[in-house]
Amino acid sequence: MKTKTLLSICVMGLLTPCTHAQTMFQVNEDFLCPHIEKNVGDLNHQNESLSDIKFNKKSEKISEIIISDRYKRYVSDEVIPLSEVQNYFCAKLDNRPLLYMVNKFFITKNIERYKIDKKFIYKVEALHSEDIHPLKNIIQKPFTIIRIFTKTHHNWHPHNASIRETDSIYLHHKKELNHQLEFLTDIEFNNPKNGLWCYMYENEYLGPQGAVCFDRKDSEQKSLSYPFTIKGLGIQVTTDWETQPDKYKIGENPILGFINYTSKTKKELLSLDEIKNRYCGQVKDKNVIYMINKFFITNNVNSYKIDKDFIYKVENLPGKDFPALKGLVKPQFTIIRIFTKTRHNWHSIPVGK
Repeated sequence: MKTKTLLSICVMGLLTPCTHAQTMFQVNEDFLCPHIEKNVGDLNHQNESLSDIKFNKKSEKISEIIISDRYKRYVSDEVIPLSEVQNYFCAKLDNRPLLYMVNKFFITKNIERYKIDKKFIYKVEALHSEDIHPLKNIIQKPFTIIRIFTKTHHNWHPHNASIRETDSIYLHHKKELNHQLEFLTDIEFNNPKNGLWCYMYENEYLGPQGAVCFDRKDSEQKSLSYPFTIKGLGIQVTTDWETQPDKYKIGENPILGFINYTSKTKKELLSLDEIKNRYCGQVKDKNVIYMINKFFITNNVNSYKIDKDFIYKVENLPGKDFPALKGLVKPQFTIIRIFTKTRHNWHSIPVGK
């Protein structure tokens, strides 16, 4: 028998059009961690350890899925079909095929079964296929990914305190370093407004957002002495960094500073293409969209390097598996999704246990 259920993956409030990725409200400090106590997880993160395939398989036997804030204990009177979200929060999309994501999850099946409480929506972002490397120059029928971010903790908390951690070490607003960027959207992640920190491991560049590429908890910062070379970019940094920082850029982005890490055990760094070949050898599509955890990598794909031992699992989602794209998108593409050993990718202890 098919059942109706509340699903803990979404958020609340009126939004502006998703062409502007912006925060919709100010978060009161008193609301930082109201529901997280020792050995109790955050109900709205209960499914975070699932991959896309497992998430969608879990919902196959459910006739109606309502995405709502589980701490409210009720659903508001503003529940709408997931397929109508763009009508409320996005600019006109000209009948483009649409893919839907709620937080980290693609909805690959039975979109008609999903509904969402409007008051649980934090912000909505429209990511167009022509803005994603390598699709921008090849897709004959452009499509749009509608990304719905809910008022779960790591979507709005810019300091990422106690995201869904259950160990006391993570409580009381302590940071988990490997979640530090989780509050960003795809647009904010790929197009920072003020510049980039240059993350390196033993002077080797890790990518524009290199903080997501290695386990920062088993690494320590290593001092730099002028002059030094950023391996992978070939940029030599001399003492004039102190007086002429604007001279140094990564692409069009000014460098905010240099953070160099080392570790007791040497890390093996893999490019995204090397990860694809090692973990997804069955994927023959030349056109690949990469994701690291929740983030699409829309540009600078060849710059990223990830510590092999920090990879938790790798999943491939063929474009043909999305019903909205069947027969419309040529050539075919595959999404390669790299999950790292951050806590909400592997922590599946039931809430309250």
